[in-house]
Amino acid sequence: MSTSRRPALPPTLWVTAEKLTQQVLWVVLFAVLGPLLGPRPYGVFALAMVAYGWLEAVMTDSMAEALLLVPEPSPHHYAVANLTNLAVAVAASCFVVLAGFPLSILIHEPQFPAVMMALAPLPILGALMAGPIAYLKRKMQFRQFALRSMLGLAIGGAFGIVCALHGAGVWSLVAQILAQRVAETLILWSVSGPIFQFRWNSLLFKELRGCAASVALARSWTWLSGLAPRVIIAALLGPTALGLYSIASRIGDLICQVVLSPASQVAHLKLMQLTGDRAALSQAFEDLVARLALVAFPVAIGLAAVAHVLFQDWLGTKWAGADVATVWVVLTVLPWTIFYAATALFLGLRIYRLDQRIQLGLAVTTVIAALVAAPYGLNAACAALFFRLLILMIVPVVFFKLYAGIDLRRLWRAVVGPLVAASTMGVCVALASPVLTVYLGGELTLPVLVILGVSLYAGAILVLSPGHMRSLLADLGALLPRSWREAAP
Repeated sequence: MSTSRRPALPPTLWVTAEKLTQQVLWVVLFAVLGPLLGPRPYGVFALAMVAYGWLEAVMTDSMAEALLLVPEPSPHHYAVANLTNLAVAVAASCFVVLAGFPLSILIHEPQFPAVMMALAPLPILGALMAGPIAYLKRKMQFRQFALRSMLGLAIGGAFGIVCALHGAGVWSLVAQILAQRVAETLILWSVSGPIFQFRWNSLLFKELRGCAASVALARSWTWLSGLAPRVIIAALLGPTALGLYSIASRIGDLICQVVLSPASQVAHLKLMQLTGDRAALSQAFEDLVARLALVAFPVAIGLAAVAHVLFQDWLGTKWAGADVATVWVVLTVLPWTIFYAATALFLGLRIYRLDQRIQLGLAVTTVIAALVAAPYGLNAACAALFFRLLILMIVPVVFFKLYAGIDLRRLWRAVVGPLVAASTMGVCVALASPVLTVYLGGELTLPVLVILGVSLYAGAILVLSPGHMRSLLADLGALLPRSWREAAP
């Protein structure tokens, strides 16, 4: 007797579900913790997490990517990766803890060294997750990542809320992230037990070292791009301004993580299989950019159009100073779409040096833009960071042609429709916002603006980019139950 199994959901859907759940839960937690804590604790915590976020990314991504490139990794490969990562993470944590003392003097925050010491386990937990992540990715088990994120963030959020209600201040955020990471590590190891080994082998280490070092360098430049504006804003404008900037940048990161990251992560694995077929590679790349732009452009421009309503009427006066900064930050999602596609393409082609060069350029120009603009205020700094990213977007576009043979007309076809449709929608929503506020009040204006924006964009995109939109809708339709698809006209 044959049994029918429900088809597995596609990897992109699981990655999107993971990122979306992370961001939705973060928004819920911020809605609870934000009014309780205010901008200053968020500013202190954000500065600490930039350093530890870099170490987590280096420890996790670099070794996981190296393990993915080994054709058939043995348990010994995982054992060497685990031991190497753990040793480097311990040393790096010690260094970052020591760096917290001079930073506390620079930003005039006496609590900062203690916060850095409390967060020291984070790189170690990140190092322990590299092996399981590579192991599960090779098996395309993205469902496990989604479950890990959902459960981990829920557990961490519960710890954070309890601490905040007891007046713990910034320590509420510390407790939240530590509980979350411990839960995520335990969940990953529970489903990948066979590779929980620690062993040294110099030959296997040399096999992994090259790729791991290349990815670590790229992630390091990304880290510097995130750290530099936070340190400069904290030093020149103070922790409160840093807290406002942190929330604005968190909203931009939310869009990138939910919309751009899932598709580019899965595309990078698929593009690895098309390196010998130039035509298929070009078509796959055009499809990737179009999918990213179709969703990222309207979300970014729409959020920019309603930022004032969001901060003034929904989050209260404590956060009102973040509205203009948020407009500039969410608009960076437009050029970030190209950079995410570039990373997927160059990692798929195994041209790691190009990703390194792009990330280095981003890091250097971030420091310059922040130093030049921050003395003129938070809004000026955010505007400078946007325009620097817009100009630098030329670099990966040129690399597409030189190193991958991508016809730039494909790139234009992929982005022009979503850009025009989203811009038209954004202008209409921005013009309607003050009128609706007068007649509806602040609480009702935001949902009405969202409905208006979605309606306008849907109509415009069906006219301007029907081919890519039909392709996206077809992929979404494939996720529906077969009975629903057969019943559809």
